[in-house]
Amino acid sequence: MSREQALKEKVRGWLLAGDWTLNEGSSNDHAWMFHATFPGVPDLLIFVSKKQPDAMMLQFQFRQTDQQLNQWTRLDSSFRDQVRMELQFHLASTDLDFEIGEILESFSVTDTIYPEGQNRDSFWRRLRRVRNVMWSGAWIVLLAPQRAPLKEESAN
Repeated sequence: MSREQALKEKVRGWLLAGDWTLNEGSSNDHAWMFHATFPGVPDLLIFVSKKQPDAMMLQFQFRQTDQQLNQWTRLDSSFRDQVRMELQFHLASTDLDFEIGEILESFSVTDTIYPEGQNRDSFWRRLRRVRNVMWSGAWIVLLAPQRAPLKEESAN
C-alpha cells in the first residue's frame, strides 16, 4: 500500500471511529478526497492535492441558508462591508487559509497538515481548531443582522 493510500485509510478510520459519515469524492485536482458530515457541524472536506501530495487539507465550509441570505442582502451595503471586513480581520488573525464569498453567502477555512508523524490526537486537535475558527466566523455573520443600524424611514 502506498503512503498516500495508507494516510487515506488512517484518516478514514479516525473519522469513522468518531462517528462521522464519509462520502468519497473525486476530482482531477485531488489524489483523494472525503466529504465528511456530522450532525450539527458544517460539512468538512479532507483532501490531498495532486499538486501538493505531501500535505493534507482540512476545510470547513459555512453557507448561509436562503432565509439568512435574504435577511443579509436587505442590510445596508456599508454595514455589510463593515461585517465583511470584521470577518476578514478575524480569519486573518489565525494562521489558516480562508476564502469569503462575494456577498458573504459563504466562506471556507482551511488548514494544511503535513501528515508525516501525524497521530490521531493531533489530527483531532487540528480539526477542532479549524471547526472553531469557522464557527466563530459564522457567528460574526449570523449575528450581524441583530447589530445592524435601523434604517431610517423616508420622510414624505
